[in-house]
Amino acid sequence: MTKPFSPAELLARIRVLTRRKGEVIIEKIEFGDLVLSLSTCELECNGKSIHLAYKEFEIMKLLMYHPKILTSKEELINSVWGNDSEAIDNNVEAYISFLRKKLLFLKSKVTIKVIRKVGYHLEYSDA
Repeated sequence: MTKPFSPAELLARIRVLTRRKGEVIIEKIEFGDLVLSLSTCELECNGKSIHLAYKEFEIMKLLMYHPKILTSKEELINSVWGNDSEAIDNNVEAYISFLRKKLLFLKSKVTIKVIRKVGYHLEYSDA
């Protein structure tokens, strides 16, 4: 900035600079013994990893961001397939089944629990 300058312009420029520096990039989400890589769509556990398909990845990401909060089938359909899709409850159930099989393959202590007619959430059993 060249002199003379107004204090309002200085404050405006400082605000712009602080916004640029405030970006936080999250690369991995962790819950229990699971680590989900956001850049590679890999789910890791106990030294093993498996690549998730796009919809599997999106569902697991939603569940891992809020593992204790129930996520309904409607929320999953809207978030993963989109508001105007023709996906139905069976689509969600199929992808949850795929994810459960992958968790078994990884020998994870994290399970996907369902409360009928309400939604899904993650549970970690350290026993």
